[in-house]
Amino acid sequence: MGVVPGKGVKEVDAKGLAVAPGFINMLSWATESLLQDGRSQSDIHQGVTLEIFGEGESMGPLNPEMKREMERRQGDIRYKIEWTTLGE
Repeated sequence: MGVVPGKGVKEVDAKGLAVAPGFINMLSWATESLLQDGRSQSDIHQGVTLEIFGEGESMGPLNPEMKREMERRQGDIRYKIEWTTLGE
């Protein structure tokens, strides 16, 4: 790959390092931990910039019975389900 002319506002010397725009976690199970602490530090420190959720079950849309069942099955991380749609 050739050298691109010009200078950036901020430049980083990455000689000898691998550079990536970010990684996609295609099977994330971080829904509960993100509700508890939305900073996503574990994945961010590994370079993950996009989380894909939904294998097995979804966080919405939910009816009242589904909400009760999800709250009943919660483990160590407890949270109130105050949404019905994914947009909420």
